[in-house]
Amino acid sequence: MMLLPTEAIGSLPRSPELMQAQRQFDEGKIDSSAMEAFYEEAIEQTIRAFVATGSPV
Repeated sequence: MMLLPTEAIGSLPRSPELMQAQRQFDEGKIDSSAMEAFYEEAIEQTIRAFVATGSPV
């Protein structure tokens, strides 16, 4: 038997900035490269938050 360490995190909330960018993308106000930059920043913020709390994720 192999044990795999895991941590249940559930869904991660989206920032107001990311939600606004998603609306702008849907409305055609920003392009896919701009949207990708918002996603990258959201991912980096999430990882920083995990690190700050000592999460092993």
